[in-house]
Amino acid sequence: VTGVQTCALPILRNLLGFKYRVILGYPSGADIDLAMERGETQGRANVAWEGLKNRNLDWLREKKIALLYQEGLKRHPELPDVPLVLDFAKSAEDRQILELKFSSYELGYPYFVAPETPPARVATLRAAFQAALADPELKGEAAKQRLDVEPVAGTEIERILKAAFAAPPSVIARYEALSKTPAEFETAKPVVVTAALTAVESDGKRI
Repeated sequence: VTGVQTCALPILRNLLGFKYRVILGYPSGADIDLAMERGETQGRANVAWEGLKNRNLDWLREKKIALLYQEGLKRHPELPDVPLVLDFAKSAEDRQILELKFSSYELGYPYFVAPETPPARVATLRAAFQAALADPELKGEAAKQRLDVEPVAGTEIERILKAAFAAPPSVIARYEALSKTPAEFETAKPVVVTAALTAVESDGKRI
């Protein structure tokens, strides 16, 4: 398994016993995709569903890949049959550790203001964001580009953060221990291919 971001792999292996032979070192997601197509690796870790739909739609359409599980606090509505990692937890504490790990996945790219901002102003900003992201024209443009519009309300972000910060010290300590990267991760030696550009055709759409 390869991945540009491998932060979840140690916990999945140390807590749940997932058996990976992890290879690091590919400089980008595109290089990892090529490595899979060349047969250098059999899988890839931590791929955003939205990115997969946009970059590798043919892989999905032609069933060239299989999705093993979802990382996060809830299943994506388009992937109801792909299991959620949280469902593999063997105890309540294991599930709490996984929730602590994946809580940040639910936040996306949040906007925030200073804590002394008046509550009325915070409420206005939250309402404005919700209204903008519910705009039919925005949703229509996003659909044309196969982009998901899944806003997380400010109140929900606040709830997720409070739950994470309320985790018991024992859970945090175990979380930190399980997050340590194994020393045996391998480093890839990507093949670099160079070529000369000889022509540009179809109004710049083909080289």
